[in-house]
Amino acid sequence: MTSIPISTLIFVNDVSTGTQTGTTIDMDTRGYYFYNGTSWTKLNPNVTIYNSDETLTSNRTVKQNNNTLAFKGTVRNLFSVDGNTFSVDAANDRVGIGTTSPSTKLEINSGVANDSGMKFNNINSSSPVSNGKALAVDATGKVVTISTSVLQATIVANNMAPNAGSGTNSSWTYTYNHSGGLAYITAMATCWASGVTPSNGTALSLP
Repeated sequence: MTSIPISTLIFVNDVSTGTQTGTTIDMDTRGYYFYNGTSWTKLNPNVTIYNSDETLTSNRTVKQNNNTLAFKGTVRNLFSVDGNTFSVDAANDRVGIGTTSPSTKLEINSGVANDSGMKFNNINSSSPVSNGKALAVDATGKVVTISTSVLQATIVANNMAPNAGSGTNSSWTYTYNHSGGLAYITAMATCWASGVTPSNGTALSLP
């Protein structure tokens, strides 16, 4: 067709023949088309998120009520928000925050050295803890638990009396607990000489 007036309307009942190029580049299915001066355009294009990329023109709200919304797939970064802000790896059943290729069930990459990128609003370093286990990280950055049970250290000193008049004893057990870092205790060892009242002591630091 040549010298086609703008707004000419036609109905295409078969797209199995012909060539989808030039003015007919958009003729890919049966339906009404009008001529816009350059090419034939669908009268009522069936444009959805399933066949075309589009941009929201204003805020939208999806009311699900009691209906579910599921995303199914088998590829990495199947569903993402703003690049790697939030990414679902459907190929390996993992979720990444700050990364599109998580290596564990949940991986957080803050992008800042010595910053986990994770925060708990209702607990902090002064929150009371009576028992249980503490969280830590291993050499690969995986979160693990460590015991917070009361630790004990034994000081062994032959022929020494921990208390005056109690006779000889070879060891004492000291209980210590430390919230973090190196734990240590300090004990005073008194040297006894035969028939001599002890008068000197030595501080013992045990890491």
